[in-house]
Amino acid sequence: MRLPAHGQRILYLDGLRGIAILLVVFFHSYSRWPRLNPFGDRFMATPILSDGWIGVQLFFMISGFVIALSLRGSDNFRGFLFRRWLRLFPAMLILSFVNYGGSFLFPHRPLGLPSLRDLLPGLTFLEPEFWALLIGKPRPILELSFWTLYVEVKFYIIFGALYFWFGLNRAIFGLIILFFIFCFAASISIFFGNYSLKNDIYFKIIMDMRHYSWFAVGALAFRYRETLDIRWFYGAVVMMLLSALTLYGRNFDLKLPGLLMGMFFIAAIWFAWIKRLLASRALVFVGAISYPLYLIHENTSVALAVEVGALFPRLPSILIPLGPIAVVMLIAWITARWPEPWLRKRLRGVNIVRRRKTC
Repeated sequence: MRLPAHGQRILYLDGLRGIAILLVVFFHSYSRWPRLNPFGDRFMATPILSDGWIGVQLFFMISGFVIALSLRGSDNFRGFLFRRWLRLFPAMLILSFVNYGGSFLFPHRPLGLPSLRDLLPGLTFLEPEFWALLIGKPRPILELSFWTLYVEVKFYIIFGALYFWFGLNRAIFGLIILFFIFCFAASISIFFGNYSLKNDIYFKIIMDMRHYSWFAVGALAFRYRETLDIRWFYGAVVMMLLSALTLYGRNFDLKLPGLLMGMFFIAAIWFAWIKRLLASRALVFVGAISYPLYLIHENTSVALAVEVGALFPRLPSILIPLGPIAVVMLIAWITARWPEPWLRKRLRGVNIVRRRKTC
């Protein structure tokens, strides 16, 4: 367990990532696919196992904090975007082909057998809707969970551009303004009726703005940690409440997990003892492999769980997904330990050589 390098990471943020990815993995393994799981819908009303989707919102808050920190260390917009691409692309390239190749081994894969064009959205970080418009065929989808990366990349571009144009404070307020633009658009019935824009890429961009409030929570929290000005902390609390209250329309049952997750993130920023708990070796390790684990887990773990259920019909339902989860965690660790850093180093070297040639 040589991951991560302690001197290069904020350990409690890795701990938060660990919690976020475990929530998402448990949700997909136990509740997301009841028609395929050997235990059906048995855990769809079980707390944590059925509410783990909220781990995505925790990821967004962490990302808001981390990207604000990353921008502080960036000299220009191009360099910032290249570093973000270098962070995302190597694991995406490796595990996209692992997902594609592995799909032929699992007849019960939730999304069925993919085609090579299904790799396009992940490798380019562009929505399947964009590629459907470009190639004139149905939306190519390799993994449904990749949708959060399309949101993240647009956030990097918009927030980064705002930062280099106006500075961090105004960039954060820009995110909040974009969130309120979504709220205004959402109040117009045309966006929720039977309207063709629902399949339009512009509609997708507007709808993605609903997540910007979660990014803003993280960025405000970063400003508080950077300046120790309590007003930034209060701002993070207010945005967290707005984010939770606007989550999934009028369904309070879905707002409550968002509120609890937001409160947990805020508490982690405020209380030193929570930071110490989050910095435990187990959580930090899971957090360090959270990105490759996110890329590989959903279809593979569910397909493996179907096989486990068939091989061991008397195995208690709660135990069936644990073996498959361990397998995808092993794949994620191997990816993060060897091929991902190797490929990242090579890509970074190519960029350095290219920059020297243009000088």
